[in-house]
Amino acid sequence: MGIPSNRMDTVSYGKEKPMCTENTEACWAKNRRDHFVLDQVSR
Repeated sequence: MGIPSNRMDTVSYGKEKPMCTENTEACWAKNRRDHFVLDQVSR
């Protein structure tokens, strides 16, 4: 059970799209995040 790896993509934005741009530990923690998007469900 689960999602086959050939149906998943990983995209890393890193420095290109930070959530926060301050030079603080709290801000860096906000930028260490995961975001999942479900495109299509098939059965």
